[in-house]
Amino acid sequence: MVRKFQVVRTADPALVFDDLDTLQQVASSPRSKRMRTAETFARIPHNRAVVMRDIGGIGWLLLVEIDRLILKARGRNPVRLTNHCIRELGISRQSKQYYLRQLESAGVIKVQSEARKGTLVTHLWFPEQR
Repeated sequence: MVRKFQVVRTADPALVFDDLDTLQQVASSPRSKRMRTAETFARIPHNRAVVMRDIGGIGWLLLVEIDRLILKARGRNPVRLTNHCIRELGISRQSKQYYLRQLESAGVIKVQSEARKGTLVTHLWFPEQR
């Protein structure tokens, strides 16, 4: 059995050893582990987010969706951003094009439009993996 040292604070450090039962109970209690969640989170570097403070809410929503698509594709970058996918988020085709241009001018993404296939978006914060 491996015992780990754990500091117990008291007013007088020498008193820690007076109550050995409590000390042993604290030392043998199982460490609580953080629960895993099925929820996903967007990966946004803080310093780059500050630079993008003028991008509107829909622009941020698009960026988070692009990040989600990359995560869902297990790191594949670029990803295809279809109008169907965007419609589910409540974003119109015109808003999609406008905010993709905004994100592209901010240096966050690179956009390639392909007729009848949707828009191919490369997220520049992550390595390209096809």
